[in-house]
Amino acid sequence: MNQTPPASPAPNHVVDLPAWSWLWLPVIYLLLNYVIAGISVELHTKTLGGGEVGITELLTVLLLIVAVFIGLHSLWLTRGHNDWRLKVWLVLGTLGCIYFGGEEASWGQH
Repeated sequence: MNQTPPASPAPNHVVDLPAWSWLWLPVIYLLLNYVIAGISVELHTKTLGGGEVGITELLTVLLLIVAVFIGLHSLWLTRGHNDWRLKVWLVLGTLGCIYFGGEEASWGQH
């Protein structure tokens, strides 16, 4: 007899992100990069490129700062759980975001 465990109900405070934020916004930004670069490489460098201080670099750092706070918040939420593997995974992910963000920001040298 095959018994499946009952599905646990989702917490009431969980809200799904709208599809435009996680699906369409990155796709539009990627296409915008190609369109602007196709029009003019100089225009792309002035608007989106710009090397170490371009919009893409700055948005990456901003996204990673948000990811660090989400990682820290997730660690805070797991303080009552005994699953050490989850905590290790969250610590490693958060440290990875700190490292990646520091590299993208050139560790504050700009």
